[in-house]
Amino acid sequence: MKKTIEDTMEVIGFNTVKPINKTTRLLLVDDDLLIEIVIRKMLKEENILIDFASSAIEALLMVSQNIYDIILMDIVMPQFTGTDAMLKIRKHADASATKIIAHTFSENENSNNKYIKLGFNGLLLKPVKQGVLIEKVEGHQITYQEMGQGTPLLLIHGIPTNKFLWRNVMPKLASKYRVIAPDLLNFGESDMPINTDVSINAQCRIMCKFMEELGISKVNIAAHDIGGGVAQLMAVNHPDKVNGLVLLDIDSVCFDSWPIPEFEPLLEPGVEEKTSVDEFVDTLRDFMPKGVYDSNVMTEELMKIYLTPWSNEKGKAALFSNMRRLNKEYTEAITGDLKSLPHETLIIWGKEDKFQKPKYAPMLEEAIPNSSLIWIDRAAHWVIDEHPDKVSDLISEFMNDKTF
Repeated sequence: MKKTIEDTMEVIGFNTVKPINKTTRLLLVDDDLLIEIVIRKMLKEENILIDFASSAIEALLMVSQNIYDIILMDIVMPQFTGTDAMLKIRKHADASATKIIAHTFSENENSNNKYIKLGFNGLLLKPVKQGVLIEKVEGHQITYQEMGQGTPLLLIHGIPTNKFLWRNVMPKLASKYRVIAPDLLNFGESDMPINTDVSINAQCRIMCKFMEELGISKVNIAAHDIGGGVAQLMAVNHPDKVNGLVLLDIDSVCFDSWPIPEFEPLLEPGVEEKTSVDEFVDTLRDFMPKGVYDSNVMTEELMKIYLTPWSNEKGKAALFSNMRRLNKEYTEAITGDLKSLPHETLIIWGKEDKFQKPKYAPMLEEAIPNSSLIWIDRAAHWVIDEHPDKVSDLISEFMNDKTF
């Protein structure tokens, strides 16, 4: 992955933009947060100051206020395209020497000349694939992000998060594996249909069909919160599709460990109708910090990532629907089947989890014959946000002998 960055930068004269020991200023323009995280990690050893703009309009404002050596410009963005933004920037006197690089995953390396003719200085293929399966999974759109090549690793989030839960672990894992993080149906940027079954049983069925659409017959799975319930059902009901299993801080719902008490007041009759969007979001804002050991982890930016999908009438209705489907009957029904699971399973659990009680961890380890339990100190429910490097290392080590 880094080789692509280095080779492309050499082609566009990156090493001659600034003299040695001088800082290069780079503006990354993209509406995908994961792209920013990955690019920063890829270039962290370079002498580069990186600014980030989440839209073309924001980029134009930043260019009017700063002089950049290089701009990595996403091509497909809301409001207007990266090509339109590039042409506007070219008219800015202070940007006359700026190298503007088209940044996309929908082309191949042979498309470089196409973008040069448009006015760009070159093309850099994105390290992250943003995918959308439209009308292919039971008629619903499933949005996902994908990085890397090799043995597939499916990352399944829980409630009320989305695929961005994995943003800080994907780059490291993608150096060795094909990492795929979907938004479950009724979550994130996937479809939010009305009156559709979104139980973990339905999500299990949809994830299996999602794999089929991607041409994947078998995966390793890492899952968190209700995603762990989905993963358990996949392993029990479709054992041939699962190679290895990571149930993260058994926030990967098991037995009768859910729904958690914090959600129960929201399930009372009439609460949804009486609760405005703003009131609902305020309730979630109060809830999220209770899931971390260190309150500094749950920043305003992080809460925005997780709460934005629920911050409108459609999103509110979707999350209420998701909560109503938090039925323990599905995981209780397979309790006996867990003893027959052939898959090697890693259980990772935050010691300070107040949502999914730590007492369930040894119960799950005992129920699954080929399993091991690792505790993470100073971690609660959002262990992936609190200790992303530790989680990445544990998953990567577990995956070492599970390639195929």
